[in-house]
Amino acid sequence: LDEFHPIGKKALCAITFDDGYKDFVDYAFPILIKYKSPSSMYIVTDCVENNIPPWTYIINHLFINTSHLSLDLYSKALSPKLQKTKWKNQKERLHYAKKLSPFLKQLNNQERKLIYDQILTNFNDVDMPEGMMMDWNDVRYVSQNGCEIGSHTITHPLLAKKINAGEISRELVESGKIIERQIGKFPIVISYPFGNYNESIKKNALHSGYKFGITVNHNVYDSQVNDLFEIPRAELYSEPFFKSKLRINGIINKISNVLRITLLIGLFDV
Repeated sequence: LDEFHPIGKKALCAITFDDGYKDFVDYAFPILIKYKSPSSMYIVTDCVENNIPPWTYIINHLFINTSHLSLDLYSKALSPKLQKTKWKNQKERLHYAKKLSPFLKQLNNQERKLIYDQILTNFNDVDMPEGMMMDWNDVRYVSQNGCEIGSHTITHPLLAKKINAGEISRELVESGKIIERQIGKFPIVISYPFGNYNESIKKNALHSGYKFGITVNHNVYDSQVNDLFEIPRAELYSEPFFKSKLRINGIINKISNVLRITLLIGLFDV
């Protein structure tokens, strides 16, 4: 990233991956090696060490595979719309899950963990997914063959959601030290889970030893404008190539901003 700047009129592209899923090694990395394309992988260290996907994946996995048609949740943080936890069938259960998942991302970590633990306890008829994450041998292999390894924290928390200083330090510093023990160097980049950060998190990342912090702001990186601890990225999805190209160029984000502003003007136009 320290060399990520325009050379003449030729733009550069950084190819990045988050979490540390095994399919990166099986499918993506061979293609990157074939075309001699450098890349970066930001790993959740607990996921690699315990061979369990991030908590967001596990919640979806539980709701899809459980046979239960009710869920006992006790939390003042739950909105009224999420108090109904009984369903007639799997379709209703999955509809509820689609509303619950984004809601959990708005909670502070303590509240989110409380609800998450209750889901694990209630849906105890489902086995945890295995074999989905890279192990440390995989991490070392890709690191030695053109992939920069960075941190995506220890447990994939929302860093800017009322997380205490001790937790922040552990998620940032300890994740980097774990990676250093495995590959021989402290990572220079931290990828904020969910792109969730604030000024305090950026300062903590700097003091923890990182040189860069990356987000998912869906903007084009400009070295003359962007903060090195707030480097934007564009997420890519399963969509037509022309739409991906618009996303990479930042056009979709600009259109979304225009539509959002237009909607706000309409709401307040009297």
